[in-house]
Amino acid sequence: MLKNINQGYTDTLKPQALVQDPLSPIEGAVAPQMDQTDALGPLAQHITQWHSCGASNWVLKTVTRGYRLQFASVPPKFNGVLLSQPREEEAPILQKEIESLKDKGAIRIVPVEHCQTGFYSRYFLVPKKGGGRRPIMDLRALNKYMRTYTFRMLTHATLLRFVRQGDWFVSIDLKDAYFHIPIYPPHRKYLRFAFQGVTYEYTVLPFGLSLSPRVFVKCTEAAIAPLRHQGLRLAMYIDDWLLAAHSPQQLREHTELLLAHLTSLGFTINWEKSVLVPSQTVKFIGLRLNSVTYKAQLSVERIEAFSACLATFRRGALLHYRTCHRLLGLMASALVVIPLGRLYMRPFQKWVTAFHLDPARHAYKLVPVTAACVRALRPWRRQGFLSAGVPMGTVIARKVITTDASLRGWGATHEGRTVSGVWSSQMRLCHINYLELRAVYLALHHFLPLIKGQHVLVRTDNTTVVAYINKQGGLRSHQLHALSHSLILWADSHLLSLRATHVPGIMNRGADLLSRGIPRYKDWMLHNEGSGEETLAPPRSPSLAHHALDGGDIPAFVQPTVGSAVAQRPGVTGRRGDLSRSPGAPCFVGLAPERLNLSSMGLPDNVIDTIQSARAISTRNAYDGKWRAFEEWCANAGCIALQSPVPVILTFLQSLLDKGLAFSTIKVYLAAISACHIGFGDKTAGQHPLICSFMKGARRLRPVSKSLVAPWDLTTVLNALSHPPFEPLHQVDLKWLSIKTALLLALASAKRVSDIHALSVSTSCMQFIRGGSKVLLKPNPAFMPKVFNPTLSCLPIELSALSPLSDAEGHQQLHALCPVRALRVYVDKTASFRGTEQLFVSWAPPHRGKPLTKQRLSHWIVEAISVAYESSGLHPPAGLRAHSTRGMATSWAMFRGTSVEEICAAASWATPHTFARFYRLDVTGPSLSQNVLSVGSSPRMPM
Repeated sequence: MLKNINQGYTDTLKPQALVQDPLSPIEGAVAPQMDQTDALGPLAQHITQWHSCGASNWVLKTVTRGYRLQFASVPPKFNGVLLSQPREEEAPILQKEIESLKDKGAIRIVPVEHCQTGFYSRYFLVPKKGGGRRPIMDLRALNKYMRTYTFRMLTHATLLRFVRQGDWFVSIDLKDAYFHIPIYPPHRKYLRFAFQGVTYEYTVLPFGLSLSPRVFVKCTEAAIAPLRHQGLRLAMYIDDWLLAAHSPQQLREHTELLLAHLTSLGFTINWEKSVLVPSQTVKFIGLRLNSVTYKAQLSVERIEAFSACLATFRRGALLHYRTCHRLLGLMASALVVIPLGRLYMRPFQKWVTAFHLDPARHAYKLVPVTAACVRALRPWRRQGFLSAGVPMGTVIARKVITTDASLRGWGATHEGRTVSGVWSSQMRLCHINYLELRAVYLALHHFLPLIKGQHVLVRTDNTTVVAYINKQGGLRSHQLHALSHSLILWADSHLLSLRATHVPGIMNRGADLLSRGIPRYKDWMLHNEGSGEETLAPPRSPSLAHHALDGGDIPAFVQPTVGSAVAQRPGVTGRRGDLSRSPGAPCFVGLAPERLNLSSMGLPDNVIDTIQSARAISTRNAYDGKWRAFEEWCANAGCIALQSPVPVILTFLQSLLDKGLAFSTIKVYLAAISACHIGFGDKTAGQHPLICSFMKGARRLRPVSKSLVAPWDLTTVLNALSHPPFEPLHQVDLKWLSIKTALLLALASAKRVSDIHALSVSTSCMQFIRGGSKVLLKPNPAFMPKVFNPTLSCLPIELSALSPLSDAEGHQQLHALCPVRALRVYVDKTASFRGTEQLFVSWAPPHRGKPLTKQRLSHWIVEAISVAYESSGLHPPAGLRAHSTRGMATSWAMFRGTSVEEICAAASWATPHTFARFYRLDVTGPSLSQNVLSVGSSPRMPM
């Protein structure tokens, strides 16, 4: 099929010589009238299609009128006719290339009477990657007059993140890519060259112009934008394009769509270089990508070119200085796919820079290959070094270690644990950058049992340390490079990866205090003697343990670190005013601090249980996480969370505000602190006047705003649920059946996840009636909803089948979205292994058949939405939440005509105010489930 398509495209895209335009006017004069579509090439002949792409005015003008050279200042003046004089053996080749360019319409002959204007450049040939020669103009002089822009091009690092495991690929090459973009006729005179007495000028975008890549990328990105919106995944590097999809069938469909689209816009495909057969391995921009092993490595051609260049570096040989820089360029271009490539490049880089030569002025100066050079290149000659490859994808989570150092000592924190030490007198003579990097080394060694085999992120307030870790060494400091070399080699054998990031010193308070010798908060105790005011004082004799790095050549005195967080949290004796440390005291989890505060009032346990039951379990869990975060923050600040003063609480809340957290989130943090803190007199922490004023100010700075934009597209998701991997329902994997059923039930019922979690397959709670055309679902009688409404909370969920199976396409899609059908199939398939009457059970071993948690059910719903996007070829929106189904379902239901009373009854809302304030979304498209789920088979209505 593709072969026929290729033949058709080849016939329609044969190169056509551009019509020679009239003489270019002088700068500022009016251009002669001409047929622009004929003079400016194939793209201008398809301007209607370009308009339909939604391209910017700049792109449309460039396509139709030609690219106007973007000068930074006044254009260059005529500098005389510069004749191109190649070597004798190259002259016939250059003449042949010029004739080829004339046939393609890329250049034209300038009449003799107009040759004494414009700007001339030297013309020469360079080897092409695929063989042959490429004509290049030496436009370096002209480039000095051009503007400087920054723009993003595809990099190897971006490409490795682009590929997904299991992807299928095809590669597409555009023929004479730059020649698709015409040059504005009055500006062609700046692109002239002279050869054998004849003057030529470029009519299309030439190679060598500094802005050529940017111009071409801007035009092609505009051309491809509509296809990206349709879900095509395309990586583009100038004229080399890589198309990826999750299956061969989808890739073939996307390939046909892309080729047809490019043809309709006037682009020419290079069929000889394009690889249109789907494969899971592909060679692209010098890399070989394998989506099965999920690794990327240098292509065979790149390895051969690398090895050939390496072979010239023999001890005693004399090489041009430019050859050394060529090898450096080859190394730099391969760093992303060579493990520790940057680290192993440093010795050779240092050897080259030691000559102190200028790459331009001394390009042909001969330099000797010394023993130091041979040693520096030894790793690169190692068998398999160049072809080792690296894994693709992105790191999802990292273990975080925060470090700091001072001239006195060093400190580090990791997940609530701390370690610190003091420098020897000899170490204190070292530069602070060295001490900061040594602190990282010591911290990683200390926390190794907790971070071994993990991705690790080091947070430090020293930018030099960040650079030496991320760039794997450096050339400025031999000491720092030697230490970073040891650190990176050690990390390579113990960790999956090591990265560093800079954190402002003001946000690095915990490690900073540790580095300056201030005891950790677990070592502080309260003085209850003397005045009535309680003060904090350090213990009299902290114990120190001696640790040594690398055999003890540089000693560091490290305070003892307890393996669990229990020993690092303050204990409570039971009296509100006494918070001194007591050995063996249990740590506080959840709302245990609040319980102790209540217990200190003399309340019995059963009374405390009843008081704490006033909050839902989800609220208590939320408070637990927020309190733990405050505890850890107080630990880094050197104070006790339970008795922290007002300034500490305010500083913590301000840090949350500075991080950009929403006002509602900060309120939850304060509520958790108020629940666990001992309070101030007869008021809780949240009732203190200063804290109340702070929260009022925070509300003004972070006004509560509700987004009316739907967080995801319901039509896209429902359309995807009607196709693989979610259909045919009786044949799909249990995983897809489970998450599809959960999502359909959430949308059709508009209930909370907790309500759906409480559903049961018991005959008293689930009843299929009228031959399966309707199902009645009742929650477990023991279930207590988050918000109890005696009128609405106990109402059953009644769902009707959407449509019987018929030949009509719309009916088939409705049938695929029927929640009754999905529920029936799910119950039948899980009946053989379920070990509980709870509706949703785990499908994966070793928990197969066991009750599903609410958190896992939420993950199912989010995963269903994400997979629906991915199966449609789209990236899932960021920040998906299962709770969003409530707003999505009810908003669409109201848009489709369901009354507000019916919506509130289905969602268990006592008043429409809740819906209007928190859930209503601005959507564009007569039971609730039919209104919601029929969206997938209906066209989206205009606003």
